[in-house]
Amino acid sequence: MKITVLISSLCIMISCLNSNNYIIIPNKGVGNFIINKSAKNKNVSPSELHLQFEKGKYLRSIVVFSDKYYTADGIRVGMKLDELVEKCGKPVLSKKIDIVSGDYVISPLSDVFIYDGIAYVYDRHKIIIAIYIFNDKVR
Repeated sequence: MKITVLISSLCIMISCLNSNNYIIIPNKGVGNFIINKSAKNKNVSPSELHLQFEKGKYLRSIVVFSDKYYTADGIRVGMKLDELVEKCGKPVLSKKIDIVSGDYVISPLSDVFIYDGIAYVYDRHKIIIAIYIFNDKVR
């Protein structure tokens, strides 16, 4: 009995540790990728994450394209914009922006809802297609 409880507890702890790698935290980062810190592992799938670096070393921002990453409110790529507003309230700012990385335009003139430290990019069907995490105050 004690062994079964111990094994169950270990499995739960391991699954919690792994799930933390997928948590999006506004103004901070995603999982182990922390904004304004040096990223040791820059090898990520471009269909999941895009890391933007300052001077090639310090992580400046992150763009999430995969639905396996989520915020504390459960917001993820693929959700409807109505669900975002229902859970997070109205955005601080709503506008069209180019999401760029260096000279490369990731998403031209995208519609975004911007909150402090996070922006949700959505398509014409009002579905979230990317989540942009940064460390700047929205004015």
